[in-house]
Amino acid sequence: MKNLKPFAFRHPIFFALVIMGIAVPLTEIPLESLFSQSLSFQKASYISGILLQGGTSLLLALLITRLGMREEAGFTPISRWKSVWLIWPLIAYSLLNGSDLLTGAIRIDWSDGSLIILYLLLYLSVGFVEEILFRGLMLSLMLRAWGKTRRGILAAVVLSSVVFGVVHVVNLLMGRRDLLTTGTQILYALFFGVFFAACFLRSRSIWPVIFGHFLFDLCGSFQDLSAGHVFTRVQPAISLDAALVTLGILLPLFLIGLFYLRKVEPVEKDRTDNVESLTTRWQCRQGIQSEKGTLLR
Repeated sequence: MKNLKPFAFRHPIFFALVIMGIAVPLTEIPLESLFSQSLSFQKASYISGILLQGGTSLLLALLITRLGMREEAGFTPISRWKSVWLIWPLIAYSLLNGSDLLTGAIRIDWSDGSLIILYLLLYLSVGFVEEILFRGLMLSLMLRAWGKTRRGILAAVVLSSVVFGVVHVVNLLMGRRDLLTTGTQILYALFFGVFFAACFLRSRSIWPVIFGHFLFDLCGSFQDLSAGHVFTRVQPAISLDAALVTLGILLPLFLIGLFYLRKVEPVEKDRTDNVESLTTRWQCRQGIQSEKGTLLR
């Protein structure tokens, strides 16, 4: 474990991809059968997601702490937050995403309070695990490699967002979405990734993007709480026209994210050498003190 930090900082991109390759399968472990005998499949599915995604979030947070990257990963106090208001486009999109509830097309069944609580916790855990993994850890590590220039910052944001999008192919592999629906999700996840990354860097905190991610996903699944709804994890297929409309509606988030990035400043020094530079400075001080002692003698 003592070699983990030097390895992660010398090979940040490889390390981030390895951690992603471990974290994503952890969230897909089928635990529903442990709870489905005494609970409905919907509640069992929610509990499974909460435990797996919440547990993985905790492990990622511990890893970030172990690496000494809490501040870089955005775990900062409110007093350090900047430009939190930049998240407002996502709030507008969340209202659009939940418009069926606002118009009365969907009516939530409030009679089952435990289901509603599990629903809230599920999407909160989604926001935590995805933002901690892709913005808190992956983007922060990539910025260690490339964050000294504006072009490098853009490369880190785009690459981490591409990975964030591509990882949604797991929905196709698990049979939850068809090819067109998955492809559409991959593309708009890229749009979201760039927007989230820009807000993360401008606000200097991961908390606003966790909230925004939670809110958007929450508003998009209100039908799961409606009376008479039959819950399934398989998403309905969409037409090509619907896919293009969805991408057209969400494309502005991508453009807004790029606009926000204009004011993100490059890092002033190469943080990848922090450990080595501290050691070198200590050795230099020791050498100077030794030389002074020799001269005095």
